[in-house]
Parts: sequence; C-alpha cells; structure tokens
Amino acid sequence: KAEPGEFGYQQHTFSDEGYHADINVDATGRWMVYSSTLNSERPEIYLQRVDGTSVTQLTSDPSENAQPCFSPDGKTIAFCSTRAGNWDLYTMDTDGRTVTQITSGPSQDMHPSFSPDGSRLVYSSIGGRSGQWEIWVVTLATRERKMIGYGLFPTWSPEKGVERIAYQRARQRGSRWFSLWTLDLSDGEARRITEVAVSSNSAIISPCWSPDGKRLAFSTVVDPAQTNKGKPRGQQDIWIVDADGGGRHRLTDGTSTCLTPYWAGERVYFVSDRGGHENVWSVKAEAANVWPIANRNAKDAPAPAGASKTAVGSSVKELEN
Repeated sequence: KAEPGEFGYQQHTFSDEGYHADINVDATGRWMVYSSTLNSERPEIYLQRVDGTSVTQLTSDPSENAQPCFSPDGKTIAFCSTRAGNWDLYTMDTDGRTVTQITSGPSQDMHPSFSPDGSRLVYSSIGGRSGQWEIWVVTLATRERKMIGYGLFPTWSPEKGVERIAYQRARQRGSRWFSLWTLDLSDGEARRITEVAVSSNSAIISPCWSPDGKRLAFSTVVDPAQTNKGKPRGQQDIWIVDADGGGRHRLTDGTSTCLTPYWAGERVYFVSDRGGHENVWSVKAEAANVWPIANRNAKDAPAPAGASKTAVGSSVKELEN
C-alpha cells in the first residue's frame, strides 16, 4: 500500500519488472490509469487505486496500447493503440469495455487529452503532408478533425472558460531540444501562441496542467542528444512553473529518473526509478518540498521564454526513440 515517505514522496506501484508510463488520475483523485509492460512485452493499460490496491488490466491484445487519459467526468478513458496497424485514438469505458475507434488512416495519432467539457480530444499526429508532428483536435460526436499547429504531447487545460492547450515543440526541426508552449483556441484557430519555458541545457517535455489550470508540471532531460540504447542519459527531473513562465521550481531531488508527470489534487504523479525499478511515484506540489538547485549552474534552470506571438514553426520530425 502507498504510504508517504521521506520528503513527501509516495510510491503507488510496486513492480520489479517491465516499465510504467503515462500516468493519468481521475477527477476524484482516487483512481489512476497508466500503460505498463508488467505482464507482456508490449504495453497494456491498467487501472488501479492510487493507494496501490485494486489493479485491473483493461487491454489485452497483441498490439501496443498506451497514453491513457480520463474524461473529465471519469466515465471514459481515451488511449492510443496500434491494433489497426498504425497508432490511432480510441475510447473505452473504465472497465475496458465499449471500445470505440476515433481516428484512422495512415498517420500516427498519439497522446490524447480531453477538452474540459469532454466533447473533444487534442492529440499529436505525424504522417501527413508536412512530415512533422502536428497538433489536431477531433470532435468525438462527429469525428470532425482540425489541425491547429505543430508540436507534441498536447494537453488541454482543465480551466473552464478558456480553450488553452500546452505542448512541447522542438527548437529546430529534427531536434530533441524541446521547449514548453501554450496556445489558446478562438473559433477553432490557434491564438496567443506563447513559449512559456525554455532551458539552455535541457529539453522540456511532457507538460501537464495543475487542476486549476494556473500552473504546469513538466519533465526536463539534461542534454537530450546524449542517449544510451535510444534512451536519454542526462538527469531527468520534474519541475513546475506558472502558466505565464514565472515561479519555476524543481520538485524532484535529482537522484533518479523522473518522467511523465500528472498533477492531481495536491500531488504530482510521475514515473521514477528512484526505488531501483521504474514505478509510479508522487510528491506534493507545495513549495515546502522544493529542491534547491545546489551545486549547479543557474543556467540549468528552465528560463521564462517571454511571450512570442509568432506563428508556430517547424516541429520535431521523429518521436524520441
């Protein structure tokens, strides 16, 4: 069972084999979904209580199933799967039933995120005319789709009354050096395209919103061009930042790999190998648990990027291997 430990860290899964990824927590804060290779070579999607009990495998087929997310009402899970040959988006009930295919075609469609009213998904897609990762919005009732810009891992702000999406975008095409951006949708068009945070020595990846939509959590990967068997070698930590780029601070202690954050209630969930094997952990988002950037240059900290209202340029050509 998950119990808070030193410095407020809490472990939620306890596997010593396979890997976990893509944590998402429902609005009640009691249930989480994630993808894992716990019982198979390819990732499947699991549902469990955040206290570490009641683990249920929701998908089970020869394909890859990944990047699940709850709808705002907690009744539906969107995810991506290769079961039709390419990565496409699907929805299912929280018991794994009533699976519905949302996108199809030759493109690779990944990383869905629900709009606050649950009627649409934003996602990233590659394989079209541009040859770049694009951000698309699909209306679930009609399957009507629209491209709104370039980038990866889009996530819809839960704040009602504003159509705001955060995402990562490469500083130059084909690069692994990502920075954090937001855009506002107005009449279906991207407006107020803003670079929120950038780092001189790290890629900023996998943004997620705080429950009130005022702040963002993200991962940093120091020197992302340095890889070992396709995996980044540099230090990987979780940070939070105000939506305007201020108030940046690091939540994790720099002693382990910490990736794919998800902010639920007062805690930020993430995947970490701090226990020796990749599992789901969380830490309080309060400033009291912030780690100083000790013995490190100030340039290591993600910097505010300043508002940029230029049109979104080219994005990365291939997903990080």
